[in-house]
Amino acid sequence: MDGFERVVVNAQTPTGGVFILAVLIIVAFVIVARRVDSSSPLAPHVLPFAAMMVVLPATMFLGVTKTIDSNAVSAILASMVAYFFSSRPLPESKDKVSERPQGN
Repeated sequence: MDGFERVVVNAQTPTGGVFILAVLIIVAFVIVARRVDSSSPLAPHVLPFAAMMVVLPATMFLGVTKTIDSNAVSAILASMVAYFFSSRPLPESKDKVSERPQGN
């Protein structure tokens, strides 16, 4: 029982909590990514999500352990959010008139 108590006590520290959260994020991503096949609409997005799922826990861990300062953590997280929103194409409008000129 001493081993389980040590895990619970370590999980209550900021570093232990971030470590457990990082493991949960990576495990959840692996479970979801294994179910995506090549015909899935999510297939082109698996690699960018994989990169984010590695960078996000690493950033959280380095921020909690004070290896990098809070400004660097904010900059990394902001760049991840900016990449996420800028890499998605805007949905096409159904009311949009064809932009090709109609020839006679």
